[in-house]
Amino acid sequence: ARAMSSAKRMAGSVAWGAGGAAGQALFQLLVFIALARTLSPQAFGVVAIATAVIDLLNFIGRGGITEVLVQRRTLDPRAMNAGFFASLAGGLVLTVTLILAAPLFAQLFDTPELQPVMAALAPICLLYAAGAVYEGVLRHGYQFKQLALRNTTATVVSGVIALALALTGWGVWALVAQRLVGTVWSLAAMVVTTRWWPRLDFDPRELVTQLRQGSAVALSSVLGAGNQRIVDLVVGYFLGPVLLGYLRIAWRMLDLLYEIVVRPIANVSLTALPKARYAGRGLEAEYLALIRYAAVIIVPMFLGLSVVATELVPLIFGEQWRTSAHLLSVLCFIGLFTPLTYFRSSALIAQGAYRHVLLVNLGDFVLAVLCALAFTP
Repeated sequence: ARAMSSAKRMAGSVAWGAGGAAGQALFQLLVFIALARTLSPQAFGVVAIATAVIDLLNFIGRGGITEVLVQRRTLDPRAMNAGFFASLAGGLVLTVTLILAAPLFAQLFDTPELQPVMAALAPICLLYAAGAVYEGVLRHGYQFKQLALRNTTATVVSGVIALALALTGWGVWALVAQRLVGTVWSLAAMVVTTRWWPRLDFDPRELVTQLRQGSAVALSSVLGAGNQRIVDLVVGYFLGPVLLGYLRIAWRMLDLLYEIVVRPIANVSLTALPKARYAGRGLEAEYLALIRYAAVIIVPMFLGLSVVATELVPLIFGEQWRTSAHLLSVLCFIGLFTPLTYFRSSALIAQGAYRHVLLVNLGDFVLAVLCALAFTP
């Protein structure tokens, strides 16, 4: 009976996550089409370089605090306070560092317009880190409905603002505003939902414990995200922002599919697997069931998009993006391996095997760097 109740709860959480992601992705696609028809590949390429760096830093700023709190059997206010100030300090340091380093990045990529864009986007590191505990609280309580509503409303508000700016001639700053507004809205929505405010009441030893446990998760997340982001940076360095813009559009279409069919399952698995262990159910059986469930959904969706990509992308976005269509058609074959690899970190974290997560992602990251450096030139 407990197993059936857990399965029902997991299915319901996945349904809310997938439903919210589908609505969010649909609106993102509409905004994305309008922006792609209005802005140039150069604009997308410049923002792609800046966001590639920021996305990697965001995982460091959070320090793995979200994942650490989700694994706890119960949450107490002092632990939440410790996690908040630990992640907030990391986000603040990264924001200041990125603002100071923006001129160096502009010089390295030989793209002068990158400096103001990167400096404007730098506060995202602080805002993203500030939301670590809030997201952990919502995930720990299976409040995926609230997370779905947060993501959807943030997408709508930021998309409308970006579209208005793009249509009135703001160019690359439309993409900058979209990212900033979306991050601010997401944080505000989580604060309102949890109704929790941090206090200076925490045990320093708890803060150190969370950072120690979360550091492996944070570094693993950087390495995992780096598989895609390192390719963006290498392409931007060797080939320039225009060709990176074409690649970024292809990645973005693939990300939309991930948002709809993969990440809702991954988010629930991060909560469901440790709950299964605490309840005395076999983690291995739970994990294998997750893989089977995911494969039935993921593989047909990715292969279907691969078949239609070369015709669909030019039809929707315009002929200027045909290069992106060919890239997307090849990238979709990632879907064949996604069910076997995407949820492994959740299973390892559920067992407390943080070091193993780090080692696996380190191997992936090294291979990605070697491939990018070998083939991009």
